[in-house]
Amino acid sequence: MATGRTSRGSGAGYGSDPYYQQGARTSNRSNASRMNAYSTSGSSGSGRRPASSKKSKKQNRRRRPGPLSWLLWLASVAGVVWFLYQLIRINILPGQLLLLLCGILVVLTTLLSMIWLVYTRRRFTKFVMCFLVCAIGAGSFVGGGMLQSTDDMFSQVTNLTDKQVNSVTVYAMKDSQLTEPKQLGSSTILGTASAVDLTGTTGMLNELEKAGASPQIVNYDNVYELVDALYNGEVNAIAFPEIAHDALYEQANDYNKYNALTTFTNMVDNYLYYTDRDPSSINRPDPVANIMTDPFIVLVSANDSYGTIGSNSRSDVNMLVAVNPKTAQVLMINIPRDSYLPVSCKKNQTACEMVSGMEDKLTHTGLFGIGTTESTVEDAFGITINYYVRVNFSSLINIVDAVGGIDVEVEPGLEVETFYANGTEGVHAGTNHLDGERALAFARERHAYVDGDMQRIRNQSIVLKALLKSLLSPTMVVRYPEVMKALSTAFDTNMSANEIKSLLTLEVSRFPRWNFQSYALVGEPTEAWSPSAGQNLSVTMLNDAEIQKADALIRQVEEGQTINLTEADQPVETDEYETNVNHNYIDNEVDHTDLYNQDGTVTQPIQSDPYGGQYNDSVYDPYGGYGGDEDSGGHGTYTDPYSSYEQPSAAYEDPYGQLYSPYE
Repeated sequence: MATGRTSRGSGAGYGSDPYYQQGARTSNRSNASRMNAYSTSGSSGSGRRPASSKKSKKQNRRRRPGPLSWLLWLASVAGVVWFLYQLIRINILPGQLLLLLCGILVVLTTLLSMIWLVYTRRRFTKFVMCFLVCAIGAGSFVGGGMLQSTDDMFSQVTNLTDKQVNSVTVYAMKDSQLTEPKQLGSSTILGTASAVDLTGTTGMLNELEKAGASPQIVNYDNVYELVDALYNGEVNAIAFPEIAHDALYEQANDYNKYNALTTFTNMVDNYLYYTDRDPSSINRPDPVANIMTDPFIVLVSANDSYGTIGSNSRSDVNMLVAVNPKTAQVLMINIPRDSYLPVSCKKNQTACEMVSGMEDKLTHTGLFGIGTTESTVEDAFGITINYYVRVNFSSLINIVDAVGGIDVEVEPGLEVETFYANGTEGVHAGTNHLDGERALAFARERHAYVDGDMQRIRNQSIVLKALLKSLLSPTMVVRYPEVMKALSTAFDTNMSANEIKSLLTLEVSRFPRWNFQSYALVGEPTEAWSPSAGQNLSVTMLNDAEIQKADALIRQVEEGQTINLTEADQPVETDEYETNVNHNYIDNEVDHTDLYNQDGTVTQPIQSDPYGGQYNDSVYDPYGGYGGDEDSGGHGTYTDPYSSYEQPSAAYEDPYGQLYSPYE
């Protein structure tokens, strides 16, 4: 019996140890409790999960992407798809570069999205990945919009080969502070001249209504009464048909100040629409087979007019640009505006038949259309011009204003108090911020400088460089739509959209180091008969040797030779003002008889020039000069459709409280 008790108590031989027995009993109870807890939380479902299990499940729920994350991801992916679509549609990048860029963008977006939505569990990492994906998506949306604006610009510019761009601009006086359409409320009065351009005026009014404007409308019979109403304060703004800007300019004088409309006003809004060109005025290109490899020649012509680019006006600037894409050689040949050349009408026989074959100033050929200017230059130089690009005064104004103005540096000694061209504020030594009007005046100024035209050429170069700098600045991202709209109507060309895109493709695929060279013809000033003006005018007789030299340089470019011109290679410039054997004063741009005797005394009465100079009392040039030529109040052959309008008399009340120009 004793043995049996001992055996039960000792168990495994440790029955004599009281500590073991107590520990075993405690351990058994603990194990039983744990087993009971697991069993009750199992199949019956009536028990509670451990705290650690609840916490783990809650963390897993937090790590899963929520609805907001998926919406952000979908928006970002949509932005990337939009950008890729526009990139493929615009067709500027070469094939390999396009595939590489698309592949990088797709792979990068996919990788970051996977890390953000699937793999990462850390909050900071998820936030960073989310930010990067959203940034790519937002940037793609902006980039896609910019590409679409660029493609629209290409289409509109090249559309002008067969179409005529027309526009109606809402102008308000600068001191009115009206700058946006929505500011034209019910208390403002808007003047119109619907009889001049019914389609454009109606379109502008509809556009203003969509923009939230609700002005009172007062209609006038012609553009002269319309502008007078604005100057006199009868209306707060006017909807001006740009098709009549040249006609307005033709009637400008010191009293009505029609030539200063864009100087005195702000542009509140601009409405564009297109109409078919007259087939006889269309100047087709002589295209090259492959513009990325074949040399070609472009005529750059700048009209001395405001308003729509399609209107015919004097070609104030004429430049031949020979380009060889293979050798990256560019040659620019400047031709004087007054070059006396035989007028050729082979591009448009009916446009200039009245002066065909006669010698006239090159600038006058623009009155008969760009085709006449092009064929005249072709015959003079014995070349074939493949394309043309045409701009005017409004082109520069609109582009400079679209980029927010430009900064130009003026050297000491070249300060100008008031610009002669349009009476705007001049420039001081140092940095000057110019808006469109002042930039145009700065580029046209010559009367304020000792070396006249040479300084004007330098100023034009300064303006061009400053404009390119602004176009390449970071602010372009914000102003891009405005700039594209300005460019779409700033120039017209017969180069196709695909050819323009091909040139951009060439640039981004090869990044050629272009070798720009220039050659400026100068000629000798004299007097000769102008058939378009019907009188003797100051002209420039080009030297045959200079023309042959220019032609030889063009041939070298076409043949792939490298050209490096120095000052010694340039023609020797003749003084801008010359005195002939009869001591008549001959000005290349302003034509009148000699005002001075050889000893410097005045032979004719001089009137005060409100623009800062002196002029003959006979004629006024609304384009910035005084004299007999086409500058004597018109384009010679131009007929003013509004000539029935009675001009103001000497008693005309100046809305600015002065009898003469406000620039005195």
